[in-house]
This record gives sequence, C-alpha cells and structure tokens, in this order.
Amino acid sequence: MTAMGWTVAVLGALIIATRGPLIFAPAATLAFYRRLLGSVAGIRAVGLALIGVGMALVATSDGAGGAERFVTTLGWVITSVAILFLILAPNLFRSLAEYALDLISDVARPLGVIAVAVGVALVWLGVAVL
Repeated sequence: MTAMGWTVAVLGALIIATRGPLIFAPAATLAFYRRLLGSVAGIRAVGLALIGVGMALVATSDGAGGAERFVTTLGWVITSVAILFLILAPNLFRSLAEYALDLISDVARPLGVIAVAVGVALVWLGVAVL
C-alpha cells in the first residue's frame, strides 16, 4: 500500500469516527458540533486540521493519474476551502455552519449513515486501489 493509500484510508477512518456518532446519538453530536463551531477558536482549529488533511493528501501524491489524481485534487480543494473560509473568514463560516446544523437536525441519522458509507468507501479505496 502506498503512502497515499494510507492517507486515504486514515481519512476514511476519521470520517467514520467523526460521523458515526450521528447514527447513534444525533442530538448530542449536533450539540457538540454547535459548541465546537460556536467560537472563532474552534472554527480555526477545525480549519487547521482540514489544512493538515489536505496537505497530507497533496504531499503523498506521486503525480500518477486516475484515482491518485482525483485524491490530489480533493486535497487541494480541501486545503483551499479551509484556508479561505475557516481561517480567513471564521464568522462567515460560523453562520453557514449554524444554518447547516439547523437544516440537517431532522435528518442527521440518515446523513450519518451516508457519511459512514463514504468513509468505508475511502478506506476501501486506500487499501484496495491506491
């Protein structure tokens, strides 16, 4: 397994670990997200974590095509969005996050299932393909 494969598999595991609680305790998970994203410091911490994930995806690419090119592009997109919205404009992101959390409060459990499925797919992609 390549370095990019490990990175993608770990990213999938992180998605499973952070979105899995939505399946079992959606109200408590959404309350945690609201507390985390309720302050500028929390938003910037999330932004720094996403920049780290994006840069890891970019750094582990070896310039090949196919799935690796997609993962590299995903890394650049994650990094760019994190820099623009989470670090430079945290108040804008906070209002968007509050709106999104209010919007998904009724369908948090099915969205958690979908997110865990995406995490499983990323783990598979990292282990079997990359």
